Amino acid sequence: MVFGNRRELVRAAREIDRFDADDRAWLRGRSAPQGWLNAGQKLNAIVTAAFAVLFTITGFFLWYGERDTRFRLANALLVHDWLMYASFFLFVGHLFLALVYPRTRHALSGITRGWVNEEWALEHHRKWAETVREAE
Repeated sequence: MVFGNRRELVRAAREIDRFDADDRAWLRGRSAPQGWLNAGQKLNAIVTAAFAVLFTITGFFLWYGERDTRFRLANALLVHDWLMYASFFLFVGHLFLALVYPRTRHALSGITRGWVNEEWALEHHRKWAETVREAE
């Protein structure tokens, strides 16, 4: 965040913050054109941010509670553990989608190389692909 492209970070945050009718339709299992991020990716970003905050808070109370027993919270360990289990299954699901599942495996190229085939982009992120096409 300090040395990265802040404009892109702000653009990503705005994209994550907007859920339009197409996003809601996609979440209901209907076919709907998606933007730069689909609704699932937006939800994943929100959940990841919430988990990071919760991990930090519960981790602090676990660490500080060892030093000063007045700050021991009975459920901090329970919440921390369940966050870990949920994070683990989200991680395994993403590994499956990136490495095994053929419909989404091509997205790994976008993550590692910075590009995807135009046909794939039109199928999975039509609104974004058409915007990029118009800009060229």
